[in-house]
Amino acid sequence: MPADLDNFLDPVPQALCCPVCQDVAWQPVIACENQHILCEECLMNVIDSPDAHPEEPPACPTCRAVADEDYEVSIVGKRILEGLRYRCSRHAAGCEWVGSVGDECDHRLHSCDYRELSCFSCGMKSLAKDGLSHTSTCPNGLVACPNGDNDICGKIYRSNVEHHMTVCTRFRCRNFAFCGAQSTRANLEEHQPRCTSLISRLDAVEKDAASLRAQLASRPPRPPSPPRPPKPQDKPLVTSLDPPGMSKTHLLLIRLDEGSFVADLDKETVKKVSAPVGGGRPLRSRSPPPQRQGGDDRWAVPLPRGGQGAGGGGGGGGGGGKRSRFDSPPRRGRTWGRGG
Repeated sequence: MPADLDNFLDPVPQALCCPVCQDVAWQPVIACENQHILCEECLMNVIDSPDAHPEEPPACPTCRAVADEDYEVSIVGKRILEGLRYRCSRHAAGCEWVGSVGDECDHRLHSCDYRELSCFSCGMKSLAKDGLSHTSTCPNGLVACPNGDNDICGKIYRSNVEHHMTVCTRFRCRNFAFCGAQSTRANLEEHQPRCTSLISRLDAVEKDAASLRAQLASRPPRPPSPPRPPKPQDKPLVTSLDPPGMSKTHLLLIRLDEGSFVADLDKETVKKVSAPVGGGRPLRSRSPPPQRQGGDDRWAVPLPRGGQGAGGGGGGGGGGGKRSRFDSPPRRGRTWGRGG
């Protein structure tokens, strides 16, 4: 791109001016074998010109020699131009930057305060020196919650900040160091008076506790209490009548032997008791089956003779005597006894 001749503060040699654009050749390139200097952009336009004859090669604008398509940058011409003072192309707008022609392009695109920028939020165009002030006031800009909790509230539009403050739940109680409550502004207006009252009462209680501790500290220490006699060791609680150290199988065998012994003992006791009652004849543990008596249609079972269970003598009627606990109960309402 050619450099504006009016922006040079030092005189520029005529040999470094481009014959095509009449400005300073930047970057300066060698156009032909006669070392004529052109702008790189202008030489490309000469080579690719649609007006050139298709059968004739492109010619140098100065000497009409064949233009070199494989051109090279003039190192000498570049050093001469870089040694001249050059001002920013926006000096008319107020930029006071002065430097080398090689650095002016980078300054103009990235660091010039008078370059034009577009707002990312609203698209408004402004100068770079005014862009910061616009960014801080742009209504469509994203800002953090004034309460400082970006994890919950996130980013909000600057135009919605006032509404957000009415619903934000990250307002802290003025006694946050003690209660840690966070809620909306409306809820805190009801919470804070009660919270302050409780804190005042807590302070009073702490003062009373400190006073009591001071009084206790001023009292003489209590004498040591005499040593207590050692407690007797408690005997182990017996939870079973089984001998200790026996297996379950051994205990089961012992209990089976005890059961058979008790059964034999009951049999001997029955024999001893039934002997005097039955007149020397042992009684059965169960009543015998009923027997049919001759032509009589009564059912009868044998009863003991001479005992206390007989009704009278040895006769046939047996209704009035005292019965033994070994006698069978009467059946079908008939009179039981032995037939004569």
